[in-house]
Order: sequence, then C-alpha cells, then structure tokens
Amino acid sequence: MKRYCCILSLSCLAVFSGKAQVCQTQGEMIRAVSVNTAGYPEITWDASASYYPDVVGYIIYDYLGGAACSNYIGEVSLGIGTFTHTAATVPLTGPRTYTMAIKTLMTPMPLTRQHAFPFLQATYDSCTYAITLQWTPYEGWDGTTTYNIYGSVQGTPPMIWTTGHTATSYTINNVPDNVFYEAYIVAIHPTDATITGTSNRVTVDTKTSQRPLSMEISSIEYADNTVTLQFAIDPTTHLSTFHLNRSSSPTDGYTAIHTFSDKTLTSYTDAPVDTRYYYRLTAENYCRIEAAQGSFLQNIPMTMEAREGAWLLTWYPGNAFSLINYIFLNPPYTLKRLQPQPATLLSQVLDTTYRDAIDLSNPALLYCYRVEGKVWSGVSATEICQTYRPQMNMPDAIDPKSLLTNPATGRQRNQFGPIVYANPASYRYRLEIYTRNGDLIASIEKNESDSPLDKSWTGMNRHGVPVQEGVYLYNVQVTYADGQTDIRTGSVTVIYE
Repeated sequence: MKRYCCILSLSCLAVFSGKAQVCQTQGEMIRAVSVNTAGYPEITWDASASYYPDVVGYIIYDYLGGAACSNYIGEVSLGIGTFTHTAATVPLTGPRTYTMAIKTLMTPMPLTRQHAFPFLQATYDSCTYAITLQWTPYEGWDGTTTYNIYGSVQGTPPMIWTTGHTATSYTINNVPDNVFYEAYIVAIHPTDATITGTSNRVTVDTKTSQRPLSMEISSIEYADNTVTLQFAIDPTTHLSTFHLNRSSSPTDGYTAIHTFSDKTLTSYTDAPVDTRYYYRLTAENYCRIEAAQGSFLQNIPMTMEAREGAWLLTWYPGNAFSLINYIFLNPPYTLKRLQPQPATLLSQVLDTTYRDAIDLSNPALLYCYRVEGKVWSGVSATEICQTYRPQMNMPDAIDPKSLLTNPATGRQRNQFGPIVYANPASYRYRLEIYTRNGDLIASIEKNESDSPLDKSWTGMNRHGVPVQEGVYLYNVQVTYADGQTDIRTGSVTVIYE
C-alpha cells in the first residue's frame, strides 16, 4: 500500500507551460466530501487541472482515526471529478479525512488541503424522550459552514427539519415510542451554496418502555362537595407509575393528589371539594420523569337557592379549552330518593344560570337538578338536591299613616310582618314588638288559615294608640307545615312622612 506521509502544501505551485505561468492553490482542488446513500464516502473535486503539462490523473489518500500519515486508496484518470471510497466500512465507525494529489509523468505533486465530511452520531434518551444529533464540523472550507438537517420517520421520504443551522448538534424532543427515525446532515459551503457535503446517515429506533396510547378521564360526578372520577389507562403500557393531578388552572399548576401503580384502577373519589378544579392523569417513566399526560376534565360546582318562589341555579362557566353543552335535569325524587322517576329535560343552552318555579303547595318535595358538561372526550356532571324551605324576609320600616302598597311584598306601608314565599295556608307565626327598653307593646299570631295581610303590626300599641317615631325591636317565629321553624330577631323603624 502506498503512503504519502506528512506532506501538505498550501502554497501556490508555479508551473510553466509555454510562455504562460499557471498558478493553483492546491487546497482549492477538493470541493466537497459526502457520504452517499449506500454509506460510502464520495469525494468531489475540480477536474479542470489539466493545465499541468504532464498530468495524467489524480491520486486519492485518506486519514483515518487521526493518523499522522495518509493512506493511498486509489487513482482516477484525468478529467474525472469524483471518487467513491467503496473500501470504507459500512456503517462508518468514525470520521474520515481525505486529501489528493495530481499524478504526473514526473514526480507526484504535493497533497491538497484535507477535507472531512461531517460525521454524524445520534443518541436517544429514553428518560427525556429526546433524540440528540451530534456531528463533527466539515473540514476544508474557510468561513462559517451552515448545515441543513434532513430526516424521515417510519421510512417516509426525507424532509428538511431545519436550515441554516450553525451549531453541530440538534435535538428532537417529545419523540414517541416505537418509531423509526433516519437523519443526515448536509454542510453548505460558506460562499457557494452549490457546494455541499453530506454526512453519513443514522437511524434510531425508539423501542423503550411503551407509553400509554390513551389515558383519559371519562367522567366526573360532583355532588355534596365530593368529586368521583372515572378514568381508563391503556392496558398495553409498560409504565407502572401514574398520578391523578388537579389544578385551579387548565394549563399549569397541577399537583398530584393520588399516585397509583395499578393501571386497571378505574375510579377515585376526591373530597371535600368546594371550588372548581381541573383534573388530569399523568404517567411517570422509570427515570421518574413525566412521560405522558391525558386531557383535562373539570368539575362543575353549582349553588341552589330559593328566591321569590323559584329555584335559582348558578354554576361555573366553561373555559377557552372546552366546549360545554349544559343539560338541566329535574328528576322528581321522593324525599327518600327511592326509585326516582325518569329525568325531565328542562333546558339545553350555553348559559350558567337557570330558574325553575317551586311548587309552593308541596313544601316536602325534594328537588334535584343535574348539569352535564361535555368536555372533549369526557362528561362532567353535577347533581344538587334540596327540599324547599320557604324564605322569610322582614321589612326594616313602616309608616303607620301611609295607605300606599309596596309592590314587591303586596303589603301596605303601614303593615309590618314576615314576608314568606310559600302557600299562605302552609305556615303560621307569632310576632312580638318591643320598645328598646324591652317592654312588649304588641303581640300578633297568624294561623295557617289566616291571611298575612290581616295579621300585621300597623304601628299601634296594645291600647290601639299609634306609637312614636323611633326604632323598635321584634321577635318572630314562623312554623312551616313540615314542622320546621324559623326564628328571627331584629329592629324596625317607625316613621311618619
């Protein structure tokens, strides 16, 4: 084997041909070194060096593994500008550096500048699910070389992943399991984009612990400040650590409230819960790094209160990441909630409040409402039940001389007594009026059959004499038909306008 040891010339070689002096910088002969699709290095050079008077061809040498001397690897005839190094091992085990000389009839010419293709390597981190490409810089060009990165997935045609890259590394994040990647790097000459050098091709097969293909919360039932979640995890996953997380934000701030290893587990109860939360499942790999996460699902807290003979329901609205379709249901449950009748669809609107009239003639009836929100692949439902207890209000002032009527209560302004939103025959009360010194000046009782308008205090004392202006104290006890009582104490102001 021929060796051309330790000879390198970057100077201008002067050669006389007739009367003309031709000068060439030897380092400009090689244009690029690439690796072809078969894995063999391929050298390309300027084949116009025939101006040497006795040139007959080209001699190619290589340096492998940092050797001090070059190895003769072949010759080609004059006018040919490429050489494929088929003797190179496949796949390549390291970078190779090439140089060449012009072969003449006299003595060998000095070696050209060394050129080396970008030798590419790839590593896959199964903990972070990232592929890192690293390569040696292209050698032989002056100036800043840029790199285009090409890749393909599962045998698809290669496509450009990035262009104009100046660093010698590139990372692909969030790589899925069991995917076959192929990549290579193309070096671009600093001043002539038509001159390129291609790296070897690398392949990565991400055969690691199988992450779950699906990990979804299918439903949330929210009742009595308790959230019951139903979920499913892909049974083929090899991972064995899972977290159920919750947050007050759909996008961040999640903290684990339950950790488990049994992927056949299908439910969890979170209590007490008095606000809106977003729930999400995550899986942890063997490096204790989050490997996968499912979509979130939220509970829908709802309040229910009686106002002026009607139920008012209020709940949290949806958010920008979900399309919620609210459905209101009112099953007429019995008090013991045994064998409920089929639910009745009351409304289906994109709103966050609902009013429903109360049957004031049947105060023992248990009212139940259900709101369902369809969020992506899951359903979030809230159920709330309550027995109507009539709401009682007390006026804060009366004018004994006025004959005007308060349209909100139906009472005249010279009448003072409890305002109860219930059937007039379904409750009774006892009303007592005192001076600020504690002297009883009036006592009024209403039976179930009495009208509250007939059983009011009109500003008279026990002797039928109008009281003076000022503040008086009251004590009232209302008894409803189901035996429940409501006791109020407070003050009322007597004014004469």
